[in-house]
Amino acid sequence: MQHGRGAVAPGYAYFRNLYIHPEGKLRNLFLAFRGARIFDPIFLSGCTLPAALLMVDDLLRFGFPEFTPAFIRGVKKELTLKYIKQANEDFLWGELPG
Repeated sequence: MQHGRGAVAPGYAYFRNLYIHPEGKLRNLFLAFRGARIFDPIFLSGCTLPAALLMVDDLLRFGFPEFTPAFIRGVKKELTLKYIKQANEDFLWGELPG
């Protein structure tokens, strides 16, 4: 066990320093893609509303001009009104054409 931890520790430290540490080189990218998970209904079906709302704010880290404050407010409104509810409903695959 000690040998295994010793072997994994450098890789884990590298990951933390690159993605998790506030000054990490790829921290913004990590948070942007964390935010993008709100567009995945399978992920969202197991997510709480407060966590999903926080992830919406992470979308701003992409820096896309389309992600305006109005867009972010609209996404948050949809999350609270229907999106999480729909993500938890069964999808009827048999009703898809083709």
